[in-house]
Amino acid sequence: MVRKASDGDARATALVAALFDRLGFRPGEGLHQLVGWAAGLAEPRMQIATLAPLALALAEAGDPAAGAIVDAAAAELALHIKTLERRLGAPTLAWSFAGGLFASPALRRAVTERVGRSPSPPRLPPVGGALLAAAQHLDWPIDESWIETLAGSLGRLSGR
Repeated sequence: MVRKASDGDARATALVAALFDRLGFRPGEGLHQLVGWAAGLAEPRMQIATLAPLALALAEAGDPAAGAIVDAAAAELALHIKTLERRLGAPTLAWSFAGGLFASPALRRAVTERVGRSPSPPRLPPVGGALLAAAQHLDWPIDESWIETLAGSLGRLSGR
């Protein structure tokens, strides 16, 4: 999208200007700077992922290029759910979400649309998932009561 907009093959949207601004690129040289920036990344997946909130915010505002990125991400996430349903023989597997990017209504809507049903609200915040994983790693006995107690404790800490 950036290359197409820079070359005049596609209409530039707010995403291109916002991306160049976020990365501190000079006007008129953004595409060349972007190529150099990408080539020099030590952790490309992580460093490019830091730009996701920008695309999500612009998608929510109606930017078509950002919307296309969110749609592609939603298609990949929904594919994970559909694959699990197929492999587990569970055609309507309950699904939920976690993490900061799912705070985006645009992403939640797009995934929900592709899955065909709404998610269940997360039982634990992200830190709760980390605590649960640590408890499992330590072979602690975990049951529904343990998870509910954890959720309640975390809710009190966050003021919920």
